[in-house]
Amino acid sequence: MSKYSVKVKINKKINNAPIGSIVIIPTDEHGKPYDPFWRKIFKDSKIDQSIEIIHEKNNMDTTQDKPERVKAKKSS
Repeated sequence: MSKYSVKVKINKKINNAPIGSIVIIPTDEHGKPYDPFWRKIFKDSKIDQSIEIIHEKNNMDTTQDKPERVKAKKSS
């Protein structure tokens, strides 16, 4: 299995994958699928929305919103 992969949700019938299913596609480090069939589906999905890329946040994600820390004011 590839070190890199992308999860996609199937929105239209593609091969034998049922609509609404989640598929894991092996990719290179830039997110480009190795399989020419999936490269074509990714390109076509920009027009027909046949798949939807699922973005997941993980614990190492530095773009997560962090609560702002506020110093308490000393009361006099």
